[in-house]
Amino acid sequence: MKTGKANYLHFFNEKTKKSYVPKFIYFTKKDYIRDNNKYLGLIKNKFKKKIIIRSSAIDEDTKNSSNAGKYDSYSNIDPRNKDVVSLNIKKILKLFKNMNDQVIIQEFLNKPDISGVIFTYDTNNNAPYYIINYDRSNKTDLITSGKKNDTMETLYVYRDKFEIKSDVFNRLIKTVKKIEKIFLNNKLDIEFSIKKKGIYIFQIRP
Repeated sequence: MKTGKANYLHFFNEKTKKSYVPKFIYFTKKDYIRDNNKYLGLIKNKFKKKIIIRSSAIDEDTKNSSNAGKYDSYSNIDPRNKDVVSLNIKKILKLFKNMNDQVIIQEFLNKPDISGVIFTYDTNNNAPYYIINYDRSNKTDLITSGKKNDTMETLYVYRDKFEIKSDVFNRLIKTVKKIEKIFLNNKLDIEFSIKKKGIYIFQIRP
């Protein structure tokens, strides 16, 4: 399996019958430069709702490092506005060093009930706990931005026998266990949102 944010999402999407990942497409810097009008047209035709434009560079989400937060993303963009879409794609491409670095265009999830990151093991001491950092700010990027966040809450759940009163977090962990089986890896860092009981996965990192 190829590494990288876009490739991990594609692999997960292909292996699960239920759709957890918001609609997305991706392409390389090389392909976009070769025929940008093709991809701008594809974006306009494929997406009916607002989109988020994200990076998937080769130096992100590798087996040895994540480089989380190195590249900006641009959200709540009208896919029909060709000029704005093109401008923000170019901002991301400008930072890429490799022609095979990728851009992800994804349906934007507006005002989720809960957003955050779940670590499937304690990253400090390798203890067998799911660690869920989350907030209820209705934004998808406060937890992942790295900025001070007074609204963040943290939930620790024992891996081997989890009992949570919250039905929402029970379903989240069951989803994460499916991801672990698909990736044959139980040490992951997963970005998620929950809206109206639906669970959405945006990123999966080793």
